[in-house]
Amino acid sequence: MPPRDQYPVAERTNNPNRVLSPYAPYNVIDVEGFRSGQLAKDPSNGKIFRIP
Repeated sequence: MPPRDQYPVAERTNNPNRVLSPYAPYNVIDVEGFRSGQLAKDPSNGKIFRIP
C-alpha cells in the first residue's frame, strides 16, 4: 500500500458529508463519519482516496 500522502484527495461538495471521487466516473460519495485526511474507498472502482 502506498504512503498515505500519495493518494489523491477527493473534492469537496456543498454537502460536508459528501465528496466527489478523484477517479472516473467521479461519483459523489457519502463520507459521513470520516475526518479530513482519512482514507476512503470509491465503491464503484475500489480505489483509495483521501478525505479533504
